[in-house]
Amino acid sequence: MSCLEIVSVRIADTGDFTNAMHFCTAVLEPVDKGEPVVLKVYRNADNGTDLSIHLYWVSDFQKQEKSRMGLHIARGLRDYGIVSHTLWVDQKGAVPGPASRVP
Repeated sequence: MSCLEIVSVRIADTGDFTNAMHFCTAVLEPVDKGEPVVLKVYRNADNGTDLSIHLYWVSDFQKQEKSRMGLHIARGLRDYGIVSHTLWVDQKGAVPGPASRVP
C-alpha cells in the first residue's frame, strides 16, 4: 500500500527557518527499504516560514506506522516550531469515478 507521511512545522522566527532548512538538508538522505522512497520539502506560499516535508513510501505491512525517518524529522523540527506529524494511506480505487484513476 502507498503511504504519504507529512511532517509540517510552523516557524515564527526567520533564523529558526534557516536552521530548520539546514536540518532538513542534513537528514534527507537515502534510506533503508521500507522507509520513505521519495522526499520533498515544501514552503508555505503565504507566510514563507512554514515547512511541510512529504515522505512517500510503499509498505507491505498491514499495520500502518509512521516511518523512523518521519519520527526523526518530527523530533528534530520541534526545536524550531510547532510540529504536526500525520500518516495518510492511499485510498486509490476506494472512490468510484475519474478521481480513482489519478496516479
